[in-house]
Amino acid sequence: MPENLLGVSINTLKMKQIEYLEEELQKIPKGYVFSLTDLKGLALNQDSVLKNLNLLAAQGVLSKLAKDRFYKPQQTNSGVSLPDHYQVVKDLLEVDGQLTGYLTGTSIYSGLGLTLQPSTRIQIGVKIRKQPIKRGVFKISYVVQQNEITPYSIPFLQVLDVIKNIKKVPQSSTDLICFNLTQLLTELNKWEHKTLLKYVLNYSPKTRALTGALLHKIGYLKQEDFEILKASLKKNTRYTFDIAKKILPNGSEWNIY
Repeated sequence: MPENLLGVSINTLKMKQIEYLEEELQKIPKGYVFSLTDLKGLALNQDSVLKNLNLLAAQGVLSKLAKDRFYKPQQTNSGVSLPDHYQVVKDLLEVDGQLTGYLTGTSIYSGLGLTLQPSTRIQIGVKIRKQPIKRGVFKISYVVQQNEITPYSIPFLQVLDVIKNIKKVPQSSTDLICFNLTQLLTELNKWEHKTLLKYVLNYSPKTRALTGALLHKIGYLKQEDFEILKASLKKNTRYTFDIAKKILPNGSEWNIY
C-alpha cells in the first residue's frame, strides 16, 4: 500500500488533505510552536491531523510540547535546540486576545544580559495565582503581579522583578547584577524612572529600597521624587543584599547594608 511523506497510507486521508498538511508544515519555521489552530484550512478532520502530527513526533520529525502543541526541532552543533521560552508559553500569556501575563524570572535574565545559563524553568507574572504546569521538559510556574499588566508596563515590571530576585540570578553575583542594572537604568529617561517608582510601590519593602537606591544613585530625579517611596519604608528596618559599597555607595541612605 503506497505511503506519503507522513509515513501513513494514502487511504487514511484524501489526497488534497495530505498535500495541505505537508504544505502547511513546510511553511512553519523551526522552533516555532504551533497547534491545530495554526493549520488554518481546516476542512481537514482535526482528529486525523492530530494523529499524523503525533506520528511525526514519534518519528522525531516534530517534537511534542503538549497535547496539541508541536514544533520542528532545530539541529545545532551542540545538539537539538529547545524552543525559546516565549514560544513555549505564548498561549498562556493572553486570554481571548487580552494580555494577562508576561515572562519573568530566568526567561528574562539572558535577554537583559545578566546570565548566559539556559533554563527549562519558566515563570509567568499574572494577576491571579495559578497552579504550576509542565510542558515537555519545561516547568512553568506563576508569580502574582499586583500592578497592571500591559504592553507598556511589562518592561518596567521585568526590571523590577530582576531587582526583586537579585540574589537568585544563576551564575552571577549581586555586585555584578547591581552593576548591570545600573547600566540598564542609566539608559532610561527620568520619566521612565518615575514610572518605575510608581510600579515599585506594589513590591516588597526590600525591593523598594534597592530600586530607590539605584535610581537615586543615577540622579535623574529630584529628592522630592523619592518622598512617597521613602515614606513607604520603615526607618529602622535594614536590608541586606551583600552589595559592595563601591557598587552602591548610597546604600546606607536606604538602609541597605
